[in-house]
Amino acid sequence: DWNTYKRDIEVFSWLMLGNSKVYDVVKENGLVKMKSKDLQIGDIVVLQKGDRIPADMITLYSDN
Repeated sequence: DWNTYKRDIEVFSWLMLGNSKVYDVVKENGLVKMKSKDLQIGDIVVLQKGDRIPADMITLYSDN
């Protein structure tokens, strides 16, 4: 079906591009854009509606 097809395309593109999704990360000097492959343990990531949440991320706060 269509939803399965969309997920398959998403997974395929993730495999082809690697961990290159860019997230906003809270640092001492404000928000910094970082690729997911460069995230470190303890980084605070700001997610927007529709962002894919990596399986090893913990949600600390959500609004709406």
